[in-house]
Amino acid sequence: MGHVAAVVRGSAAFVALFGAETGLAKAATLIVVLATAIDVFFDLPVAAHRHDDLYKRFADVAVTLASAPAPTAEMLRECRARRLLIEKDEPHVIAVLNVLCHNEEAEARGYGKDQLWKVRPYQRILSQLFTAPPNDFDPPRVPV
Repeated sequence: MGHVAAVVRGSAAFVALFGAETGLAKAATLIVVLATAIDVFFDLPVAAHRHDDLYKRFADVAVTLASAPAPTAEMLRECRARRLLIEKDEPHVIAVLNVLCHNEEAEARGYGKDQLWKVRPYQRILSQLFTAPPNDFDPPRVPV
């Protein structure tokens, strides 16, 4: 609730300084209010900390594998189990982000446009929040 109070106080102070009748003050106030509302709604600092923790846990598994001169079957099973436990704590998958990442990697590797999945413009805009329907991405054409 402290963030909400900060938004209200900050917006009121900004409008008081620059005058409530100017378009610039109203636009700037709206931007501040919207940005803080998004921060409050999505709890961005907590989400960033969660992702940092997940990264470190994945890195620990990678270090275990990289430091073994000859990984045994038992070690591989243990690392797989650790990976699955980490994945259990991940946020839900946003399908459009996976598609966008595929497309970026395909472009970086020099594949042509015919190897990219089709993503609609509004899906790209909303991709950080959710996968906007339809979820039936047109697959790339694979040459035969």
